[in-house]
Amino acid sequence: MITEYEQKLRERYLAAIVMPAPEPWQPVTDHRTPIGGLLGIGFAVCPDSGHDLVMVVSSDGHGLFDAVTGEKIARDRNPDPETSTPDADPDLTCPGLGPIAGVPVRIAGLFGGGLHSTTPDGWTLDIVSPEWPHDRVILSADGGSHKGPAGGTWWHVFHSEYSELRAAGFSPSGRTLTVATSSDLTLWTRPETPLRRLSGQRDTAREEDGRTGGTRRDAGRPDHGPRTRQGGASRRRRLRRTGRQRSQPGAPQASTRPASEGRESEVPGLSPCRPPSTSSPGPKPVGSRSAASSHRTGRGRACSSSPTTRAVLACTGVRQAER
Repeated sequence: MITEYEQKLRERYLAAIVMPAPEPWQPVTDHRTPIGGLLGIGFAVCPDSGHDLVMVVSSDGHGLFDAVTGEKIARDRNPDPETSTPDADPDLTCPGLGPIAGVPVRIAGLFGGGLHSTTPDGWTLDIVSPEWPHDRVILSADGGSHKGPAGGTWWHVFHSEYSELRAAGFSPSGRTLTVATSSDLTLWTRPETPLRRLSGQRDTAREEDGRTGGTRRDAGRPDHGPRTRQGGASRRRRLRRTGRQRSQPGAPQASTRPASEGRESEVPGLSPCRPPSTSSPGPKPVGSRSAASSHRTGRGRACSSSPTTRAVLACTGVRQAER
């Protein structure tokens, strides 16, 4: 029992006819490439041109195709029986041939595995089967939601109704789309994507940084020469010498006490406080100005409003008068 939503989705897929892939995707050839007994396919990169390569594993051997031109560039009709199929390797790989000889290539198809179902710039590929066992390949630009009729944001690009579907997906670069069945291979390609070009520019910048020994963060900064830790070592040596000099007996020791602490202890019983207000009443004894100035602290004058302070100031003034 399927839900109402699933029933509508199934009807939407059944109503979609096979249509060309949208721009910028272009078919590599005008027709499918026949390959009898196809078992699986995998992607590699040509070391010379940088093109995507498609390796085909079939019951008749191995083949290698240029995914941009569709040209067959290598063929091995008698591969090693121990590595002729990917099921002999835990990673489902087969050794490459031609320009990628000896390079292990992951193969997706009859024995398992899979290809990329998305690209870095948002294309998605899905395989749906509203009429199983016939599979339909859906290319979409809406993240795979397949909303609305076909031809808007999703396209029915392949219908496997005469052969068994082996694999469908994108190359790791995102520039090639392929569908492989048990009897043929179909390829689409597109120009290099802006995201791919940006990635290439970053790789080039990293290579230049590696040759020059710099980093991109240093671009635009003035050259002050190589950075060293000599300055920090010099400071540590100076600090150690200063510490040894201070610890020697008889060496003058610099006082770290503020000068105000000595002046506060000259007159016992006085507590530092804020300067007295000019409006505070009380007689000003003789010589109180000089006495008050001699008992200043770092936080203000001595309080002149307490009885002890007035007695001390008055006594000081009498002594000065006697002198």
